Amino acid sequence: MQVKNRSRAVSKVFQSYRTYDHQVGERQWVLVTEIAHDKEHLVAHNKSYDQVLLEDVDGLMGKYVEVDITSAGKHYLMATLVPGSLENAVRLPQPLAKGTVSGAPDGPPPLALHHSPSSSSWSSRWSHCYIPSVILVLFLAIIIRCAQLVQLPER
Repeated sequence: MQVKNRSRAVSKVFQSYRTYDHQVGERQWVLVTEIAHDKEHLVAHNKSYDQVLLEDVDGLMGKYVEVDITSAGKHYLMATLVPGSLENAVRLPQPLAKGTVSGAPDGPPPLALHHSPSSSSWSSRWSHCYIPSVILVLFLAIIIRCAQLVQLPER
């Protein structure tokens, strides 16, 4: 019996507050991302990633639009599209094709393995680094070998 009473008390406290009521009446920008489970609304998210439900309007999917928050539920916000918002909606770019790296220049990679007689070939671009790095590696190898040969007396 105590367990049921505790469950009722916890449920009463949980139902006593509403997380999103303070946002009702606000105007917000949201990104429309998917169709809701009820198939009548679209799901969007604001900058706080709160779930915002909108009437299903053609052409909204994937757009960043301005909405007015009309009501709030326990775990969601209901909103209406601001008049003219669809015309001013920000369309996000299409995703890159699979395997495409963003920001990568077109053409062969800068350190291409093919031979190029031009001055931009790998050997001419990196030759200034090659000799100093070889000297550094040899110098470190000599120091390590000397340290192995000279054993410090134990204290």
